Amino acid sequence: MRIMWVGDAFWATSGYSGQGRYIMPMLEADGHTIGHFPFKNFGGGKIKLGNITVFPPMNDMWGYDCLGAYNTNFRTDLTIAFLDAWVLPRDYREMIGTRFGCYFPIDHEPVCKMITDNIPQMDYVMQYSKFGHKQLIDRGVDSIYIPHCLPTKVYSKRDRIESRKMLKLPQDAYVVGMVAANLPGFPIRKAFPENITAFSQFVSNHKDAILYLHTNLFSRNGLPATNFEDLGRMLNISPNKIFIADQERILSGYSDEQMASVYSAMDVLLASSMGEGFGLPIVEAQACGVPVISTNCSAMPEVTCNGIITEPIKQPAWIWLATWHRTPDIQNVQNALDDIYDWTENERKSNSEKGVEFVRSNYDIDFVYNSYWRPFMNMVQNDIDCGMVRAKLNRKTIDRRSNFI
Repeated sequence: MRIMWVGDAFWATSGYSGQGRYIMPMLEADGHTIGHFPFKNFGGGKIKLGNITVFPPMNDMWGYDCLGAYNTNFRTDLTIAFLDAWVLPRDYREMIGTRFGCYFPIDHEPVCKMITDNIPQMDYVMQYSKFGHKQLIDRGVDSIYIPHCLPTKVYSKRDRIESRKMLKLPQDAYVVGMVAANLPGFPIRKAFPENITAFSQFVSNHKDAILYLHTNLFSRNGLPATNFEDLGRMLNISPNKIFIADQERILSGYSDEQMASVYSAMDVLLASSMGEGFGLPIVEAQACGVPVISTNCSAMPEVTCNGIITEPIKQPAWIWLATWHRTPDIQNVQNALDDIYDWTENERKSNSEKGVEFVRSNYDIDFVYNSYWRPFMNMVQNDIDCGMVRAKLNRKTIDRRSNFI
């Protein structure tokens, strides 16, 4: 087939770009012809990267003014849009002029109306968490589960001494790490204030602890993001206890090999957010043998094996998508930090081995491609051969459910 992959540029630094970087070459190796429409991180003219044709956006970042023409020129059989479903116009499928698979996150509950309003135009509703998949299946939507993946041969435990040298972290410290984008908005989905407050309480009893923030200091779109200096000062955290990633390297990007070293420098990953569509850092850290602290909501429980899943506060947080996130409980996060700190060497080793095997068995790139992506492509090809259009089936399903939200 001829496939147009719409999403973050595969050479960029986001989790979205990484999945495109992994999957597109494997699709190509299976005989498909790949086009790529990166709606950001790229401009100018059409270029070729290897055998992949890259088409530039024009004025509308989602391609409303050009993607249909690109698909006509490229003779696209299937467009896969790897992005938040709520951003798309309601006539997106008509505009692009091809079969349409949307591979999107659900990090809240219940699934918001801004997403469900867009589902009728999708031929293939694609979910990368069991959490999102179940929400849609329970509402009568023919959802297809294809989890995220990572190259576990690359994401593996690295030498701790060399890893800490790379990040300029003290060798004798207990390193609590966070790997998360510092984006504008409120409430803050990555829960930097709650997690860092838990660390401030933890470090008062564990003087060897430091916090490493692998994130951007400033939002790329000019809007205000979390100010870590002000937050640390308010929480009375000594400046020598917080280390922030080199900003030039954050902007230019860390390779997968370097990210494996980033995780290997940590004693624990602090990833108790308000909601995750998947939670790639949680899986990446465990692949490197590092325990994680997550929240009992959205996709996080299904991807957490080595670590502690903390209970959020009882009151959910209303967000602008007109649905709910869950706020981490600061005391529960601190307790989890204390508990993992007190693990014996045998407990840490056993849990590490379980986490590594869990990731390799469920999210390794070869396993995910062979078990999920290849069967999905075979199904699409069969639909093309039979002339089947699934978007009409989804529309009928949704229209007869008056309580579909």
